[in-house]
Amino acid sequence: MSSGFVSVGLDPRLGESGKCSSWCARRRGVMKMHSDSGEEISRRNLLLGLLGLGTAALPMLPASARDVASIPASGLFMKDYLNVIEFEDPKVSGVRLYISDYSRPITEKIQNNFFADPASTSVTCVKTSKLKIAPDVSESKEGEEVFSQSRSLLFKNIHVRRILDKEAKALVYISYATRLTKGDDDNKSRFKSSMCAVAID
Repeated sequence: MSSGFVSVGLDPRLGESGKCSSWCARRRGVMKMHSDSGEEISRRNLLLGLLGLGTAALPMLPASARDVASIPASGLFMKDYLNVIEFEDPKVSGVRLYISDYSRPITEKIQNNFFADPASTSVTCVKTSKLKIAPDVSESKEGEEVFSQSRSLLFKNIHVRRILDKEAKALVYISYATRLTKGDDDNKSRFKSSMCAVAID
């Protein structure tokens, strides 16, 4: 008749004293590592994010760009900021361009997608003098990029392109966002764009 107990033999990899051998200790360490909770993983991700805060977390401006404004927006204590950036068209003198975009507070970045900021942007342009256009300006329908900035560690960017409309004698500037994957686009920013135009003398 069964006694209700199951006989369990010692693992041969255990020592005679029943203590865990070096192999057993390594195995237990691996098992513990795989059993880490989501909270512990989040802590590690946060630490990695904070270590990279001074570099990849902050979008870099092109050399020709200049910060004009940083305006507090939504939020009680840690606010979103509306940023205004001024830059020049490298192939057209006599026009200045301004784009606006948003940045999230550090507290919100810690909670979700540390290395990304919104990619919604708007552009406007001001004619400051008679336009001087370089002879190699693109005349294609795709135009030519005059500004770009990363809004994520790898996958999201904002762009400004110049279109030459020879028939209307105008330069058109359009801002828009691109991303590697369409799924990560809760606010549908990939469908948003903004334009401005200046007349060619």
